[in-house]
Amino acid sequence: MEFPLKLVGFETQTLIAKTPGIFSSVNLLVDGIPAKPNGKGGFVIQRSDGADVTVRIKTSWPDPVPVIFVNEEKILLESPFKWYQTLLILSPFLLVAIGGLIGAVIGAIATDINGRISRTHWPPALRYLAIGGMGIMAYLTYLIAGVLYVVMR
Repeated sequence: MEFPLKLVGFETQTLIAKTPGIFSSVNLLVDGIPAKPNGKGGFVIQRSDGADVTVRIKTSWPDPVPVIFVNEEKILLESPFKWYQTLLILSPFLLVAIGGLIGAVIGAIATDINGRISRTHWPPALRYLAIGGMGIMAYLTYLIAGVLYVVMR
């Protein structure tokens, strides 16, 4: 996912934070060009006035929105999840405890999707219905996989 950044001192530059994907790592684009990593989990970029600034992009699963650190100053792009949102988002992850490897895979995928759904701009009621529906689908998928496993043995 890509997140445009509006930072003080970078008014003439376009900054985009890219969160990691399945086959890619976290990245920072300055005017469309990947920033140079500093070897310490961050990037060194130059402000419009020529001063060097260290930028770190920290992700926290299952929230797809990163937290940005500019010279160790924390910048939130979105407010953190409330406790009840976290509970609802993580509900499919209980399959890890009860479902073995298959349950873990299904639960992790459903939890990741729930995190992404929670950051959409849909109306809140629709978001919560979609997240609840994803949890139900995860448990049903696990149940179907279990039945197929028993039948095919």
